[in-house]
Amino acid sequence: WFIFAFTVWAEAFVNLLVLQSWAIFSDCFDSRQAKRLLPLIGIGGTLGAVGGGWLTAQFVTHLGTSNLLFICVLFLIVYSFMGFYILKYYVKSVREQDINRRMAAKVHVSIGNRFLSTLTHILQDRLLLFIALSFITIHLSTTIINFQFQTSVQGHFSHENEITAFMGKFYALANLFTIFIQLFVENRLISSYGLVIGLSSTPLFNFMGMGGFLISPVLAMVTLIKFFETVTRSSIHNTGLELAYIPLPSLQRRKIKLFINGIMAPLSVLIMSTIIGFYNSHFFLTVTTLSLSGIALWLAIQMRKPYTAKLQEALHTRRLKVDDTELSSKMLSSESNALIEASLRGNDVELILFSLQLIRDT
Repeated sequence: WFIFAFTVWAEAFVNLLVLQSWAIFSDCFDSRQAKRLLPLIGIGGTLGAVGGGWLTAQFVTHLGTSNLLFICVLFLIVYSFMGFYILKYYVKSVREQDINRRMAAKVHVSIGNRFLSTLTHILQDRLLLFIALSFITIHLSTTIINFQFQTSVQGHFSHENEITAFMGKFYALANLFTIFIQLFVENRLISSYGLVIGLSSTPLFNFMGMGGFLISPVLAMVTLIKFFETVTRSSIHNTGLELAYIPLPSLQRRKIKLFINGIMAPLSVLIMSTIIGFYNSHFFLTVTTLSLSGIALWLAIQMRKPYTAKLQEALHTRRLKVDDTELSSKMLSSESNALIEASLRGNDVELILFSLQLIRDT
């Protein structure tokens, strides 16, 4: 039971860690600094994943798989000190009054009421509902792919150190390829084809790959599936998901992202892990992944209409603020570009000036 609980806890911990890290980074920079620095920080994170995979492959033969956990703890301690440094010298001095004001406003609201309020808001908003369902289906299918990948690797190698070395090399190569996609492919795809191509990238590769795995359940096939799942989720799909949040106000966006990443993500892993524990038939899991990937593809296609409508509403109410650091670090999608071009051709002087400001800030 400990390994099962540790897996769920690790999923929640990593999601919250990444989410809070980006929130802190956003608070440290103004919009112009964010445009220049946040993409570099994102690439730095991917380089860290490459280095972590490579170091794992190098050290496992000398230290053993179990002892590598102590190195992970050491990295987390270093990260904690760096986080305290940033909070002390940057965020606290800039955001202290704003944070105190928000905390004072929330002091009378219980955690349960906040949870129900956020859930109700998601269920009543079509765009948020599609975002949440897309996130859940991707997480459920990824949990199955991880299980099938790990069991295939364990069946192929006889010693745990060999398994760890293989995993280290795999993730180093996958994250190296992710950097290439982030630098040379992602921006062009999103700008040309919009939100749909970003959100459909991961489920499309999962669907095609699992179709092949159903026919030929070998290590090479599932490794290829996991490779493209890792690459697309960390690049194109993640950017598409971030762009889906753009029409929302900044505070609402952070609250929804915290709810989805901090609660729905580990809950999805818990549910699917429980199902796998009771019924881990190869055929059942593969067909389930195919079904989930198909649903995720359908959601990605259906999301374009409510996304464009909410984006247009945000533009006309002057609520689309790209001076927010999270937004300024992202490129605009083809949908937002089309709306801005339409606004520039209109007769609303204020809307034209606002659109020109968006162009300048992005």
